[in-house]
Amino acid sequence: MQNTLLENTILFHQNKGVKVKVKFTLNMENLTVSSQKKNEGEEQIDRLTISWISDISEEEVLNMSGRWIGTKDFLTQRMTDLKRVGESSLTIEPVEEMKV
Repeated sequence: MQNTLLENTILFHQNKGVKVKVKFTLNMENLTVSSQKKNEGEEQIDRLTISWISDISEEEVLNMSGRWIGTKDFLTQRMTDLKRVGESSLTIEPVEEMKV
């Protein structure tokens, strides 16, 4: 049985103080980056995967996923020397809950 919008809203507000250990996996393809080699300009990378675990509130997870979806240059605005990304995906998986 699926929760109603009101039930989901109530559950969300009840869980505001809950931190969740979350695994993020960022997959990027066809990257253009500034070269760290002398006089090389830019380099191409076919595929790059970055994975990390972080303690984050459910509200922060929703906020981040919303910015990911709604901001065209989300990655290039946040990653030094990243010039262009062809395709990318961000997977967010809860690992465990912790009470704050």
